[in-house]
Amino acid sequence: PDSRGDAANQTITTLTTDKDGLNAEVTSYQVFTNRVFDGRHNVMNQMVETYQEEGGLLLDVQEIRSDGFKPSGVATNQTIVTYTDTAKTTVVDAKEVVNNLVKSSGAIVDSEVTIYKTATIDPSGEIVLAETDKTEHQVIHTSEFDSRNNSKDQTISKEYFRLKEGVVIVSSSDTQHITNTAFDIHDRSSETFIYNYDGLEVLQAKFVDAQQIKYQLYDKWGNAVDQTVDTYDNISMP
Repeated sequence: PDSRGDAANQTITTLTTDKDGLNAEVTSYQVFTNRVFDGRHNVMNQMVETYQEEGGLLLDVQEIRSDGFKPSGVATNQTIVTYTDTAKTTVVDAKEVVNNLVKSSGAIVDSEVTIYKTATIDPSGEIVLAETDKTEHQVIHTSEFDSRNNSKDQTISKEYFRLKEGVVIVSSSDTQHITNTAFDIHDRSSETFIYNYDGLEVLQAKFVDAQQIKYQLYDKWGNAVDQTVDTYDNISMP
């Protein structure tokens, strides 16, 4: 750490137990390079390398820029570029996140996410995004949380973009209303209801279908390995 106690370099090993809280196994190893801090010790410029385990398979590398921190520590503005390699030659995607309404607990009520297919980093270290690379825009509203800030009721509206004669235009849009009934000790949902709509805003969009998803088993990385999905064309379901 420097004279203010801010750590320039960190490593975090995450161990995850089974559903009963036993048999912990390593599920990720992360290396943090923290370059710039604000006056309240929040990291404004950092790189995060994530591996399956120490010395193991590289999962991704992220360059993250953050500012406008709330009292809870949540950044108002964040730009994230994800790469497949440590040389940062191949971009997976880039995201620009704006958290418009954040509770004192850190729960994010309203946010917007704009996704780009690529990005560059200029000599000053700033992430540069181009309007012509924009592929998707999401507006996320969460109306209910559990005691651990997991989303119990959430609406996500999405617009998708494409280039037409050098101009970015909207190609399609959809909305999902998602409810989760309960979460396990790892904050994984046991049952999810998803209501799908064509267009923006639930009240104005066209209902498409509804899905009920029950999760019986997850692997140690949080992937569902046993689930059932029932799809209905009636918004009321059976």
